[in-house]
Amino acid sequence: MHLTSPADLFEAATTSYRVEQLRYFLIGGETSWLESLRIINSRQRTWAEREVTFYALGASHAMSIRHRDLRVTELLSCRDGFSKDQSFAEMSAAEPFEVSTVIRDMHYSFRLTLHDLQGDDVLLGPYPDEGQMAVAYPRQSVGGRDLRSGRKHTGLMAGGQKDSGYQAFWEDVGTGFPSLKGAASTRYYFECERILCEQFLPSMKDLLVLKTDLWDEAKNSEILLWMAEKGARPAGIDLSFEVVRQAERVLSAFRPVLAVADVRSLPFPANSFDLIYSMGTIEHFEDSAAAVREFFRVLRPSGIAIVGVPNKLDPFMRPMLVSLWNAFGAYPYGMEKSFTSRGLRRLLESAGFRSIGQSGILFMPGWLRVMDLWCHVHTPQLARLTGWLVSPFAWAYRSIPSLRRHGYLIAWAVSKPAGPAGIGALQDSQAGDAPGPP
Repeated sequence: MHLTSPADLFEAATTSYRVEQLRYFLIGGETSWLESLRIINSRQRTWAEREVTFYALGASHAMSIRHRDLRVTELLSCRDGFSKDQSFAEMSAAEPFEVSTVIRDMHYSFRLTLHDLQGDDVLLGPYPDEGQMAVAYPRQSVGGRDLRSGRKHTGLMAGGQKDSGYQAFWEDVGTGFPSLKGAASTRYYFECERILCEQFLPSMKDLLVLKTDLWDEAKNSEILLWMAEKGARPAGIDLSFEVVRQAERVLSAFRPVLAVADVRSLPFPANSFDLIYSMGTIEHFEDSAAAVREFFRVLRPSGIAIVGVPNKLDPFMRPMLVSLWNAFGAYPYGMEKSFTSRGLRRLLESAGFRSIGQSGILFMPGWLRVMDLWCHVHTPQLARLTGWLVSPFAWAYRSIPSLRRHGYLIAWAVSKPAGPAGIGALQDSQAGDAPGPP
């Protein structure tokens, strides 16, 4: 099925509820009753010596708080009829309200505002019109299982200590990292991405585009905004709630479809997108092949994916610098692999893709990018100097196309074969893990 609207990316049978149906519940006791509401995602945090679990549910959202032997759960839902051990409060949430109470020795307060009801919170929405709330959830994932293939759902929200730590790392990065917008090297970054897209996609009009992280929109080049301005319909995911929130502000005029999700388990049906754009994403975890298989699954037949990763053969030896920075705990992006061009191509083709062409972005020393960003953030008066140092590399990238494939991010444009070849390749890729990069 080829989708024509970003809203179609979510389950076709998504139920829409009137805002008047939204209710608030404060419930005591264990949370087994949540199972009846379809737990899609959950994440656990420790806050003020309390264990806090956030739930994204099929038609609801909940937060459960455990304090010593006391557990209470606040729930916003358009559904009712589930069993409740003990109800402390229940009321309509169609209008803003406040709840303040003491439950044993725990002081509890909750405030719902119009700001929340209008959908700025990433857990709510999308909103078809001012009077309606649509609760959407991924068709394939219920209770951590992928219902299409029976594979264990590998999304970070499905649980597991390692995954939780990985998501927490990127949440911290997304929350604490400063904006890089306006730096000379960021302008160069954007120019490289624009040239790359124009090389393989002369027209963006009406293309449904998935970007596999939203860092650029929140902090960097805003390339998805440029695509939207060229007529594309934007969609994107990121591990960080804060990054998704910032990206939504940048893209709000274009009604984007954004989600907090793991690129290795995308919350979208097969054959959804005309273009997948992934630049500097799949190198940050070991099982890059899992992400590439997901790209293949959600890309429509004849669609194009542009995938970029760090260049192992970077003439300015950036991978060596990253290894040194990581050895001293000084690299803010954590674990990062690098690839040869041949290795990246082999990885993509192992998932069923057909290669179209190779390029790259950011032909410049990695240390210069870091220096320019540091000056931009901390000593703006010196950023003019680093901008002057960046300019010859930007000129070379524009003027000498053969240099582009030697950037510190290499990129391949690939397509998903149409017809039986594409379907067979997808089935093969789901049968077992594709080989990893060299």
